[in-house]
Amino acid sequence: MTREIDLIRDGSAWPSIVCIGFTPASKPGYLRGWAELHLPRIKLRLHSCPCFVSNEGAWVNLPSKEIGKDAAGKARYAAQLEWNTRGIQDAFSAAAVAAVDAYAPAWREQP
Repeated sequence: MTREIDLIRDGSAWPSIVCIGFTPASKPGYLRGWAELHLPRIKLRLHSCPCFVSNEGAWVNLPSKEIGKDAAGKARYAAQLEWNTRGIQDAFSAAAVAAVDAYAPAWREQP
């Protein structure tokens, strides 16, 4: 099931975001999986967007690249893309969360 989600911000239309795939995480934690997102108006696909849930809510980030491990052996990541402002990132995340909700309604549950 795909459904376009539009976000209106500051009087201009946010490009619709469609979730076209979701891969759930295999371990419990904040990371619940990775979404494949499509922004049809600008003909852009984003692969492996990490999707998170905490007590403070749900959010989706742009894809990132693993750059190594910290001293505890936990993976460290570096951004490959970023929005110009935190406001734009938050607007993207809200629209992406809505798109993932429409595609995979149970994605917020722990594995």
